[in-house]
Amino acid sequence: MRRINSFGNNYKMDYSNLHLKPEIRTVCFDIDGTLIDERVPGAQIHPRHLGGNYLLELLARYGAQHSEKAESEILDYIKENLFWDYDDIIVEFGLDYDRVMASMREWHLGEFVVLWDRVRLLHELYRRGYQIQVISNNPYMGCLMKLELAEIVGSNGIGLLSGVHGSNNGLGQKHDPAFWRRVLELTGVPAGHMAMIGDNPLEDSYVPLQAGFGQAIIVQDTLNLEELSSVSV
Repeated sequence: MRRINSFGNNYKMDYSNLHLKPEIRTVCFDIDGTLIDERVPGAQIHPRHLGGNYLLELLARYGAQHSEKAESEILDYIKENLFWDYDDIIVEFGLDYDRVMASMREWHLGEFVVLWDRVRLLHELYRRGYQIQVISNNPYMGCLMKLELAEIVGSNGIGLLSGVHGSNNGLGQKHDPAFWRRVLELTGVPAGHMAMIGDNPLEDSYVPLQAGFGQAIIVQDTLNLEELSSVSV
């Protein structure tokens, strides 16, 4: 019987309240809602944005310098290439890579906040000797830009992380069991030795546990650390 532990983030993190099973060797973190969060809900992902993603609008603005049909061309591209990444679009449409990436990073700085207690937890687990990986619905470049905000990765690589798995290398999203099977193949770590930490009970607990993960931990702002609870799956 696997268990989903829940603890809050409104108080200073007490790492002693986080109990990992003895067999866990690798701890995986979600990004959005776990390590960082939007200042205003819907800032990035919302139906009002081009393709449901504000960053596609930003790319289209740069693309408009080359084509009046940049918006429709980008929408056609992401429909034809389901597992795209932002740098794929930059290259496909001949955009200025450095200029566009600088704009995207600047936008992230203004729209997201870092959940530093969660980031400190990640560093603490690394200090304890666990391998740390990231699993997210963002494409790989989107993961890196957000992890840069949290000072987990830098411009020279993924730093202390042993893996970063997004929508394009996992070929899907976290609600899909097939995504987790592909990610497990990429990690090369037996599923039972892995724990997932995230904020979404379905995507960060139920589905990975069904894929064989040894443990899932849900962080919830509404819970006090003294209200540590467990539910069975």
